[in-house]
Amino acid sequence: MRNIWVYIVGAVVVLGGGIALYNGISGSTPEVLQTAAPSTTGQSTAKSAQAEVPKPDQTFSAVAINDNDVIVGTKDAPVTILEYASLTCPHCADFHQKVLPAIKKEYIDTGKARLIYRDFPLDQWALRASMIARCAGPERRYSFIETFFAQQDSWTSGDPAAGLAAISRLGGLDSAGIQACFKNEKISEAVLQERLKGTELFAIRSTPTIIINGDRYSGGLSVEQMRAVIESKLK
Repeated sequence: MRNIWVYIVGAVVVLGGGIALYNGISGSTPEVLQTAAPSTTGQSTAKSAQAEVPKPDQTFSAVAINDNDVIVGTKDAPVTILEYASLTCPHCADFHQKVLPAIKKEYIDTGKARLIYRDFPLDQWALRASMIARCAGPERRYSFIETFFAQQDSWTSGDPAAGLAAISRLGGLDSAGIQACFKNEKISEAVLQERLKGTELFAIRSTPTIIINGDRYSGGLSVEQMRAVIESKLK
């Protein structure tokens, strides 16, 4: 990862983070940040030239759902997309900004798939960001996650502590709440245990790692690849 101590966190964190968090927490359920909808023509072309179903690097017989899992979509959807990600991982941010919106619109919003997000922090700032998202409460946790990904370039540049604090305040946490969150050993242990379980259960080694109905794809997938895998599971 690039040196995150070089530049000072800019005003874009405050402005962009505030907009994203406002949109995310104004409703009662977690939502993925939206992008412009693709044209019908482009969508038809993409589906007609659907990518070949990629081979998983490993397959698991079962994926258990935990009580504290972040679930986006219908709980009984036939396809389960399990994501392990680090909030400071650029490839994870790309997945959330460039891949997931289309998949959400086509499959999650229509009840065909559900997304389960799990933390796999790669450094101390990813750990702290995951802690902040949990301290925000279950209804706002995924909104914080999406905001951290959307503003990743900004808050990880310069002073990431200041960037985290700026986004946290805009999301409703004051300075005392932020400090209390960072000192909460129960929260930090929960994040680290989630990472440890990912390693033990699914041999997670990199982020993002996507597991679709038991098939593991390390390093993430493109929209076309995810579409091909999901369609194969729906048959």
